[in-house]
Amino acid sequence: MVKINKRLCAGCGNCVEACPFGVLQIKDGKAVVVEPEKCQKCGACMSACPNNAIKMEG
Repeated sequence: MVKINKRLCAGCGNCVEACPFGVLQIKDGKAVVVEPEKCQKCGACMSACPNNAIKMEG
């Protein structure tokens, strides 16, 4: 499962663009997980985040 640290997230949208499965969206200026069941734990979102605000759990 993808976890977003809201304090570190700048809302840049890099993770949303990087995710090939449409798991993330920007809402209220921060990244949020909208389709957790689609996550394949590929790490693309983590690699795209300049603030290291994304971690994988589970």
